[in-house]
Amino acid sequence: MMKYFFCILLALLFISCSATKKVPSGSYLLNKVKIDTDTKGISESDLKPYLRQKPNSSMFIFGKVKLHAYNIPRNDSSWLNRQFLKFGEPPVLYSDRLTGLSMEQIRLKLANKGYLNAKVDTVVVKKDRKANVTYKVTGNEPYLVRSFKDSIYPVDSTIYRILDMRRRLAVVKEGDIFDQEMLEKGRIAITSELRNSGYFNFSKEDIYFLADTTVGNHQVDLTLGLNSPADSPLHSRYRFGEVIVNNGVSSTILQDSTLHYLLDTVQFRNIKVVQERNEFMLPQAIYYNTFVRPRRIYSDQLVERTYSSLNRLGSVSQTAITLTPVVVNDTNFINANISIFPGNMHFMQFGIDGTNSAGDLGIAADATYEHKNILKGGETFRVKLNGAYEFIAASDSASLIDKSYYEYGVEAFLSIPQLLLPWVMKQLRDQPSASTEFSLGANFQNRSEYLRQFFNLSSRLQWSRRRWQVNNVVEPIDITYVRMPWMSDKFRNAYMNDSINPILKASYEEQMIVRTAYNVTYTNVSSGRLPPRIPFHARA
Repeated sequence: MMKYFFCILLALLFISCSATKKVPSGSYLLNKVKIDTDTKGISESDLKPYLRQKPNSSMFIFGKVKLHAYNIPRNDSSWLNRQFLKFGEPPVLYSDRLTGLSMEQIRLKLANKGYLNAKVDTVVVKKDRKANVTYKVTGNEPYLVRSFKDSIYPVDSTIYRILDMRRRLAVVKEGDIFDQEMLEKGRIAITSELRNSGYFNFSKEDIYFLADTTVGNHQVDLTLGLNSPADSPLHSRYRFGEVIVNNGVSSTILQDSTLHYLLDTVQFRNIKVVQERNEFMLPQAIYYNTFVRPRRIYSDQLVERTYSSLNRLGSVSQTAITLTPVVVNDTNFINANISIFPGNMHFMQFGIDGTNSAGDLGIAADATYEHKNILKGGETFRVKLNGAYEFIAASDSASLIDKSYYEYGVEAFLSIPQLLLPWVMKQLRDQPSASTEFSLGANFQNRSEYLRQFFNLSSRLQWSRRRWQVNNVVEPIDITYVRMPWMSDKFRNAYMNDSINPILKASYEEQMIVRTAYNVTYTNVSSGRLPPRIPFHARA
């Protein structure tokens, strides 16, 4: 409401208030800024973020409302004046220095986009203590890529094969504009590819581009190169080594060696699980949600997926992963220490609502209990109870007996963070989004006209494939059974004879609905992929 009040008040007052009222003598209000550019593919809106000075904000129709609000009070002696100053905006004063910086920033932006000979001039019109600035941008002819090659193969043939197989070397092609921002994206893509292929220490600074702009008229010869490490002729490639998971162990026990006798170490498959006598989660549940495993090629994505998979378990409040590079018999390994910390296992919720249906008052209540680690495998178990009671007012209807009615029900739900299909689980072991769900419910409606019962049983399996782009949902069975064990004669005669609407009649008949479904959803937004299965050879 305060904003609307100011808008109405300012609409009445700002006409009489000069925009330059608080502009110091000898200074100019930056009134308008405009960019005129002849560059193809680079518009005024693309260059505006590089301006180091912009005019006061302006509202449609009303103009610079905040500037006028700031100009209204002479001081902040009263509450109203302080509100005007708080809502308002001080005048932006024209600056030669900031205008020069803006010109340089625009020129650098154009150079990064291939316009190496671009020129930026300004036209400043000063009148009535206001300054209008126009940036004149002349792009001239952009530089084009005449040739592109790489020099990686002689330096490191393994890295070359990885990048060539994944088509990461084709950063640009002949005839493209010499766009340095695209080259930077290429460096990032190459770095990501290598870090997901075992190169733990690789950074984008290890990739460089050589550009020769003297080869022709507005042409560039580009060479993609690879820097060698300072202490080795080749970049080191790593596999995951020892993986230790602290299974809900408190930090007090971990830090105090005298308490380590309280811990047990369990070997499950090829990972070690350290836990207290009363284990937090089952080792097999930890294993299927941990993708950092011994002998696998190091990958940033495996680490990220381990974080994601463990943190999505409702029983886990936090996950911490420490990675340590080690060398064993001239082979490089990354040892991983993973700590998972328990969250709140129990959840309770109560709700109560009042109802009013055509003048009939009622009350409805529900209670929900949830356990987020019921079987110590990250399973979520939830049970919900609900009930309702309605007071039906008296009426003259001949088809209904005017008495109150009630209903109650219960629903149980179990979610398991795995696919309970062993032959499929093996194929999808690297998909952290897999889950199996079961639901069972019953609801009873008790009226003076009839007694109706609803029973429901359903199951659901979900998993993702192809870098999480394809989401699969299978509902093997979904059964709904509606039972009408009793109804009054008046209700039967009024609603269950052949002369009434057949749809209405069918809704009160006993019936069983069985449903099976499969849904697949595809998105073109990829959340990453697993590293390629490339043979790993230790280097002596």
